[in-house]
Amino acid sequence: MDAHTHLAETHVRLATSPVVLSYNVLEERLGPDFGYLRVRVDLGDDGFLEMAEYFVIDASSVAVKRYRHQWMDRSQTILNKRWDNAPHHPELQSFPHHVHEGSESNVVSGKAMSITDVIVYLKQTLI
Repeated sequence: MDAHTHLAETHVRLATSPVVLSYNVLEERLGPDFGYLRVRVDLGDDGFLEMAEYFVIDASSVAVKRYRHQWMDRSQTILNKRWDNAPHHPELQSFPHHVHEGSESNVVSGKAMSITDVIVYLKQTLI
């Protein structure tokens, strides 16, 4: 897979997901072997997402290197979850991958999450 194909597939997932009412691209960068996408997503009554991922193509596969996906309530005041891999919780077994659940201070182990992974998770959770 190349960077353009990965980005195109991510857009298709966002555009066709039953949990996504609409989305706006805030920033998009594309190189021959890397890409970056930052979007805001309207989930209707189920809230709001702001998601970003930086990925590279490594031996024809996609490797998400940096990500931050924040799911909030409709008013954008209450945090539902934030998945990220900022290296600030070395005490967790899954370091640097972690999830903030319900508040900034409630941090649990997580796994690497792409934009597509979050959309799949929300579909399973909300439908």
